Amino acid sequence: MWEIRSIKLKRYKEAETYYLKALSKIELPLYRAKVYFNLGDTFMLKARNMKSPMDSFQKALQLNPYDDEARYNIYTR
Repeated sequence: MWEIRSIKLKRYKEAETYYLKALSKIELPLYRAKVYFNLGDTFMLKARNMKSPMDSFQKALQLNPYDDEARYNIYTR
């Protein structure tokens, strides 16, 4: 929840920290996939660098091959 608030307030580094912390604690692949997806979105909003978001979206897709949003973000950027 805090990470969403951080993104709305454009505090992307704070949101990134929350997501990375979540990844260190979450073990279920589908939940990890969602965190990687959100991390990719945060990277896209934060930086003009497209490598970090793509890496996160690809990791999300590896963990959840049915994640159409991650696939869309990979192939439309």
